Amino acid sequence: MMYDQLREYDKAITDYSMAIELNDKLTDIYFNRAIIYIDTGEREKAMLDIQRLQDLGDPQVSQLLLRLKAPFRRPFRF
Repeated sequence: MMYDQLREYDKAITDYSMAIELNDKLTDIYFNRAIIYIDTGEREKAMLDIQRLQDLGDPQVSQLLLRLKAPFRRPFRF
């Protein structure tokens, strides 16, 4: 899942979503997709992933909530 590192966010979200379809218990996938959603301003979608992480008992939820509360900023581009 290198698309997020290459800032090809749509492709990354597509890959993460496909991975979730295969196994909806992969917390790292929800976490990474939520970060992309937050960083691209899609906070409602991020909240859905955060809720799913909370349902799965993932301890990373607090990190995402802090990031979600931060002021919106566009992802840095070179």
